[in-house]
Amino acid sequence: MKQTIKRIAAVARMTMSDIIRQKSFIVLFIIAVLFLLLVRGCWGMKMNVNGQVMSGGKFALQILQTVFFVISSMVMFIAGLLAMRLFRRDRDEGMQAFVLSKPVTRLSYITCKVGGLVLIMTAFMFLLHGAILIIHFLHAGEVTAGYLAASSMSVLNVLFAVLAVSLLSLLIPEIFAFLAAFGVTALAFIFDGIAAATRSSAVQSILSQSGAQAAGLDSLTWWKVVYWIWPKAGTLGANAASLIDPTAVIAVNDMLIPLVSMAVYCIALAVLVVIKFDREEIV
Repeated sequence: MKQTIKRIAAVARMTMSDIIRQKSFIVLFIIAVLFLLLVRGCWGMKMNVNGQVMSGGKFALQILQTVFFVISSMVMFIAGLLAMRLFRRDRDEGMQAFVLSKPVTRLSYITCKVGGLVLIMTAFMFLLHGAILIIHFLHAGEVTAGYLAASSMSVLNVLFAVLAVSLLSLLIPEIFAFLAAFGVTALAFIFDGIAAATRSSAVQSILSQSGAQAAGLDSLTWWKVVYWIWPKAGTLGANAASLIDPTAVIAVNDMLIPLVSMAVYCIALAVLVVIKFDREEIV
């Protein structure tokens, strides 16, 4: 048992070490650092609002929420890119056959590969979120209590991206797997944006004045079905960003539904990855 645990731990270490050494990860990390350097000026910028010049500090919380959401989405995108060759890379290099020739089960191998990537990307995301929080604190002099919870919620989106791309990469070429997975994710963000817009008082007022139905998506049965079945990646990201604002009021259902939706999708995708990989021929 000790030898098996050591081998599983070795696979996890190899996975994380391999990800960190990849040129693509290094390039993406540099881009993320440059992004931080660029956005830090947002807190000190000047803007004209109704003829009055106001500093970015007046909108510090809104800037923090926006940058937080952008970083979470960016890390999710990077995680999907790295997941494209998560299994194929080991197979091409013969590492997959070597590892599985040892007393390491396929389930343990999958857990180490997926878990290693998710851990690396989670640490990467926490690092970026922490850097932005420090920048916000230096300009606004405050730290929001819900920031850690917001950052933790975003991990589900990262896990979803890794599992979705990993599963599809076992079925179709890697680039198409990535495009398909993020096509679904992009539609999730679009659906959530449409739903939020149609429920706003301003849009409903415009629709009512034009004589149209102002009930939004809820008045269309097929839209309602698609909206509730589709992964709530966008809603989860928006709710996570909303937690940063201590004055925000979020209904329990509005918070639980996206969490449950993404958790169910992650579990289902994990099961499908295990089933599909278990049927793969290892050469």
